[in-house]
Amino acid sequence: MSVEQDERAKLSLNFDEDDVIVENRKEIDQKVREISERAGFVSKSPISRSSVVSRARRTRAKTGRTYPFNTKIKPETYDMICYLSDTASEEEGRPVSLAEIIERAVGQYCTAK
Repeated sequence: MSVEQDERAKLSLNFDEDDVIVENRKEIDQKVREISERAGFVSKSPISRSSVVSRARRTRAKTGRTYPFNTKIKPETYDMICYLSDTASEEEGRPVSLAEIIERAVGQYCTAK
């Protein structure tokens, strides 16, 4: 090694030379909070209840349906099932699922046969 290679420049980790040097802990915490908020990080520190927005929790209705069923159908058939579900929901004043429409159709098919 030559003498020139031994005398390389020192590495500087000061990326933000324009920033003011922060002295005390409160200023450091405030600076970290500001940078984190700009970057989109969410604080895990406890916050007051008044600042928390409460949302109504959605609950799932118990349907008794436990068997998964996955199949491919024609777009027209899917549109018809959705139309029947929307119509039944309006008439009955409650949500009627696509599964319930299929169950009703199978029931009608079996009684007609």
